[in-house]
Amino acid sequence: MQQDLASVGLGTPETLLARQFASQRTAFAIPGNGPIQSDGFPVIEYEAPLAFFIGAPATKIGRFDERTWQSGFASQEKRTALMNLSDDSLRAAFTNSTPNVELRAVINARLQPRHDRSTAESPRATAVPCLFQAATIPVEEQFPPKASDDLKQLFRSRATLQVEGPDWAEQVQTVRRILLAQVSMGATNSVGKIGAHFGGVAARTLIIHHELAAAKEMLNLGFQFFADEPELAYLERVLKRESATPQPMVGSR
Repeated sequence: MQQDLASVGLGTPETLLARQFASQRTAFAIPGNGPIQSDGFPVIEYEAPLAFFIGAPATKIGRFDERTWQSGFASQEKRTALMNLSDDSLRAAFTNSTPNVELRAVINARLQPRHDRSTAESPRATAVPCLFQAATIPVEEQFPPKASDDLKQLFRSRATLQVEGPDWAEQVQTVRRILLAQVSMGATNSVGKIGAHFGGVAARTLIIHHELAAAKEMLNLGFQFFADEPELAYLERVLKRESATPQPMVGSR
């Protein structure tokens, strides 16, 4: 087994962990309701070959990756291991590429030749959070054309929450204030699905900090912008389990 793993670049526990999409804390929440895989009803045996044949990668699942957008849910041990992974170990772990396009872009950017890299202090152009890059590097947000001041502020708050600064509560309140104002004006259509996304960003931060009642409020606010947003449903399932779990000790994640 060890030799088999090493042959595909997974020679250490850390490199094996680098390929883990989701842990037990969040994996259960990804699929939601739907047909259950069983011996009598083998859904995957038929759906997976069909998707492979037509070349349809599971692009939407990238939003649930604990190495990127959901990295705040990763255990402290996992975070430490992945953030300290050397370039050589990272390159070995991804000898076989990943279907997560966003993750692949981050890895490629990190592993490009040294002389092509920007300095560590330069903003990173991608807003995708990732445990394979330094969380302290600021995000250079790319605003949509003709973005309003409120929308720009939502993007800035998201960037701040991604680096997990001490003012996370203030940023969550900024998101809440802007989204509530949009709802009160009946302007949810002007923000649309992206309003649901920012509601999820704030809710995830609140779940991580075990502010569960406030997280529930943010999820409900996000649903007012787009009731069928998969990430909100995912976070709602995580919240439900976290609510049934004793509060973690101070200092743990």
